[in-house]
This record gives sequence, structure tokens and C-alpha cells, in this order.
Amino acid sequence: MDRVRHHLSTDLASYGGSHEKQFGKLRPIGGVFSIGIRNELAEDSGTSHAAPPLVTAIAAKIYHRYSHAFKSPDMTKALLIHNTCLSNDTKNIDEFSGYGVVPPTKDISYTNATYLHEGIAVHGKIVELPEIPVPEDMFDDGMMNGVIQLTLVYKTPVDINYPHYYCMCNLEASLGYYKNDKWTAVLTPKHTLGMPDSFDSDYKSKQERFKWQPTKVIKKADQE
Repeated sequence: MDRVRHHLSTDLASYGGSHEKQFGKLRPIGGVFSIGIRNELAEDSGTSHAAPPLVTAIAAKIYHRYSHAFKSPDMTKALLIHNTCLSNDTKNIDEFSGYGVVPPTKDISYTNATYLHEGIAVHGKIVELPEIPVPEDMFDDGMMNGVIQLTLVYKTPVDINYPHYYCMCNLEASLGYYKNDKWTAVLTPKHTLGMPDSFDSDYKSKQERFKWQPTKVIKKADQE
């Protein structure tokens, strides 16, 4: 798992395909079975085999559990990333594990309020969602007490002739409120996890490539 040209190549990670020390020797456990090149039953392990056993299983459970509300792989992916960031208190993107290690379903917090929206964005147009009710216990003496997170997952046109801009669409989002007909933003694109450091020598080129990612997590805690 790595990041190529400042693009996130792996969204999530999971434990699996590892080794365990038994009788003084490292032995593979929980390997992934498949059919070998000679049509034989083969088993292998390694970090590349970590995702299928757990991540895809949880994704299938989410897809099935909420099939009454949506039947979308993108929404399933968004929920996986969203809950992983909240469960791990992810503050940045890791070059090895992306947005973090997916927690088992038993460890996912059910004290969060999650609002879902799915639709089609038109080039050059602004999509404004209806008002979102905020739980009262998120405020303490009129101040926000908690974490606000916005997770974007979207499909884009792609073009292999432009490796730096393979995904040919940039979607930006903000979250805020109107008061006295004036918009006040709480979350803005500057709160996107993994945003290149402005002190980097090639900051502008990294930022230009980063914004084309079709998966973004925008997050802010109460103290930020």
C-alpha cells in the first residue's frame, strides 16, 4: 500500500495474511486460498491479502443491512471509510493504511449520528442539501462538543492518458449554517484529511493532483 504521486492508492486496511510465531518459527496463518497456475489448491499470505477476508465481508454486511435505504457500492464504501475514521479518530492519511484499519463490526460506535445523501452532481452547478438536524447533546453552553465529519465518495470520468489527473472531476464540499441570511462555514475543503502541507517546496503541484481524488474525508473536532 502506498501513495503514488500524492494520490491515495489504498483507502482502507485490515489485518490479515500475516504470520504467527509457533514453536520458535514464523508460520503463515489465515492465508488466502486460490487456484494455482497448475490448477492446484494454493495458499499465500502477505499484506496484499489483508483486505478480502474482513473488509469485503463487512462491506457485504453493510450493503445487505441497509439495502432498504440504498443499493450502491459507493454508499457502502463511504460508510466504511466514514465509520473507520470515526472509530480510529483518524486525523491524517497514512501512507500504509490509508484512512485506517477497518474495525470489526462489534467495535463500531453506534453513538454517532450519520446522515446519508446520494445524487448526481452537474458540472459547474452547486448542490445544496436540505437542513440537517443536529443532536442537542453535541452542544455544551452553546458551543459544539464533538466531531463533525463529511465523507465524499463519487464516480468520475477517467482518462489513462493523464496519469496525474486520472480521475477527471473535482468535487468540493462545505458544511455550515445560515444566520441572518449570512453563510458561516464550519467545514471547508481546507479541513480535508491528507491535504498537502503548504510548507512543501512543491506544494502547488501536490495540491493540484490531490484535489482530483474521488474519495475525500473532511473532518473537524470541537477544539479545532
